[in-house]
Amino acid sequence: MPMQATDIKKSFNMTNDKTRNLFYYKALENVENKVVIDVGSGTGILSAYALHHGAKFVYAIERGQKESIIAKKLLGENFDTKKFTVLNKDFWSKDIFTNFQHDIDILVSETINYDVIGEGILKTWRHAKPNVSSHFQCVPNTIQMDALIYKNPMERFTWLKQKLQLIPENLLHKGFAKSLHDIHKKVSNSTTQHFMNFPVRDMVYFDKKIDNVIDISYDKYNGENITFDLTIDCPSLIVLSGKILSGNNILHLHDPSATTHWSSGLSFYLNTAGTYKVTFIEDAKTNLVKWTNDDVASKIWPYNCSWAYKLTN
Repeated sequence: MPMQATDIKKSFNMTNDKTRNLFYYKALENVENKVVIDVGSGTGILSAYALHHGAKFVYAIERGQKESIIAKKLLGENFDTKKFTVLNKDFWSKDIFTNFQHDIDILVSETINYDVIGEGILKTWRHAKPNVSSHFQCVPNTIQMDALIYKNPMERFTWLKQKLQLIPENLLHKGFAKSLHDIHKKVSNSTTQHFMNFPVRDMVYFDKKIDNVIDISYDKYNGENITFDLTIDCPSLIVLSGKILSGNNILHLHDPSATTHWSSGLSFYLNTAGTYKVTFIEDAKTNLVKWTNDDVASKIWPYNCSWAYKLTN
């Protein structure tokens, strides 16, 4: 398969992320003489860290054919080829564990997107658990999300108001603006869900922060629904700020003072005061949390997910 510069360059935004790289580099310092599987290995940088730290053997697992070719070349130029293998396979396939000639000690994966769990890391954990021993470890092994609350956000964020509300004076024609407003009012659905990317640079000056509305660890996770309750006293924008952990190593995905390649977080607008139940949905009909377009995503990473919220009182 002919290699093109774009096949390598498309991952630069992620592989150039030093903050992210330091987290995984440090988290893999304890892999000496252990067998590691790298799920969604891409061009192989996390496999390289594991081999550098003395892993007994590394399985780099990548669905993308071109990425697998690149990983095999890069790892082969820097490490003993008897210490690793690159598998161009889907880790979620039923027979994936028949490809391993060793007992697996550690699973590392950076299948993390801007809403943290929307790229399938929980599915990876579930797929691994029945096939590994009790001493098995994951990197990361814990996922946490804080809720940042911005009260009356329409008064604070012009971009949000322009996205969700009609601003008649901006249309420069009162009659046309009224007609458009009337049509919108007729077709509007009160149950419409408003999810948006929220820039990390703006994750400051929030009115309230609720720590760890989501707190999931590999050891305790058994496939439970991911949900939390949230109470607001006025229209509010909720932003999910995520972090991943491995032992004492913590990576804040959405820290304005130490930015990563995750340049935005997931936010949603709640226009009525009350208590809401917020739920993460796997196997959704469409991929609401888009990290690329639907057509490309379905070919690269067949995982549709979404979020939903419901006013409970």
